[in-house]
Amino acid sequence: MRVLRPKAWWDLQAFQRELQRIGGDNLVAYWPLDDVSGTTARDIGPNAEVLDITGTTLGQNGPPQLGRSHGFDGINDVLSQHPFEDETGASWGPTVHGLSLADGVAFIRTEGVDLSAFAGTEGSDTPYMLVLSDGSKVAWGYIGAADAAEGLGADLFDVGAGVFTAGTYSWTTYGTNTIANDANTLKVTYVDNAAGALLYLRDTADLSSNLTIGKLYKLTFDTKVGVGDNVTVSLWSSGYSVLSRVVTETDFTNVTWYFTADSANNMYIRQGFMGAGEDIWFDNIVLTEVTHVGTDAVHIVSTRNGSTRNWAGIGAGFGYNDSAYTFEVRKTLFQITGSFTIGSWLNAADATDFIVVDKLSGNYGYLLNLDGSDFVNCTVGDGTDTQSATGAVAVTENQWHRVIATYDGTNIRIYLDGVLIDTQAQSAPGDVSKALSIGSDGTDFAEGNQAHEFICNVAWTAAQVKRDWDVGSRAHRG
Repeated sequence: MRVLRPKAWWDLQAFQRELQRIGGDNLVAYWPLDDVSGTTARDIGPNAEVLDITGTTLGQNGPPQLGRSHGFDGINDVLSQHPFEDETGASWGPTVHGLSLADGVAFIRTEGVDLSAFAGTEGSDTPYMLVLSDGSKVAWGYIGAADAAEGLGADLFDVGAGVFTAGTYSWTTYGTNTIANDANTLKVTYVDNAAGALLYLRDTADLSSNLTIGKLYKLTFDTKVGVGDNVTVSLWSSGYSVLSRVVTETDFTNVTWYFTADSANNMYIRQGFMGAGEDIWFDNIVLTEVTHVGTDAVHIVSTRNGSTRNWAGIGAGFGYNDSAYTFEVRKTLFQITGSFTIGSWLNAADATDFIVVDKLSGNYGYLLNLDGSDFVNCTVGDGTDTQSATGAVAVTENQWHRVIATYDGTNIRIYLDGVLIDTQAQSAPGDVSKALSIGSDGTDFAEGNQAHEFICNVAWTAAQVKRDWDVGSRAHRG
């Protein structure tokens, strides 16, 4: 039996098919925003890249004859790029994770989360990125190949793997504490200073070379204390403790620490909280560079589909040995550093600072919005500065409009209801770690409705923008 469909159904199908036809293989995502339930906004484009819903009202009226829309309250409603993995279940600490931020050897591993599931092919295909946070600063890059089993460089101690066959080498005491060679082990005895003794990890002490900032190292040693003693042994960097362990064992026990060097010549081993009559012994101290960190680890590369093993960005003051990192693994679809087209149907209850699509941070990325004067605006940050194409007439509130922005490698162009309203020259968008969002830039929020949001990684021509408007507005007019 033939099913008769209402005209609105056919109009919607025609509009969606035409948008997908124009976008073609360059359509990155198309969110109709016609969801009536659920926690994600569906993507009917080729990549099925859903967005996480925070607060939007679903199933609202869309542009006439063009289906439904999401309602945004102007307070905290937003659609956010969906993370494919995060730190849930991860263990951070001196024996279970590895992180190298040094150029040429960038990688990451954490116990409890198998990052190798997101590995790509360096030089051709890196579909995922990782953004790592220490709580205030981030390091980020693209996930390259899965790492091999743990590999270690040569021992950096010149003293024969820290075996005290004679003397005490370059250990020095605090106060008048004493150090001695005790049966080919190092013995530190408290006299008057709770800090015990120290050894700098640098080439003027017992190492063959200084540390390299950002590289991952593995430090192992055997240690014990006297009966009833309780001594803390720590790794310090420039005056603060990076790693520590309370030693109570009276037989030698092995300690293994992983750390990322944040100083070339000012990291050192020392004791703490020593008291009267307490002793601590050390033996078999080995320090090696970690060249591979485990089968669930991944290389990090600096550019999408690139092969250079650097992080794309490391925030100034990033904590190299944090114990409470958070991270997100995301798709790289929206890491657009060339041409693009972004569009939306919108009905602004309040057009001021109405956010359409945001992926702009500082001088990097891109943003489509209505600005503080209710004008259509598209901003592109090329890593040096930002430039904006901005309309000159305020958008009429409580009325549906089609807003489209294009960038062709040279110029930003913005269109309102199929008509070009401004052009601005600018260089290509700079790469940025910020997640894509719809309806908010983290400060301003859209108040009103949006539907048929899309992104292409090519600039539509004026004729294509006009065709999109003609098909949509024909349905819109009924």
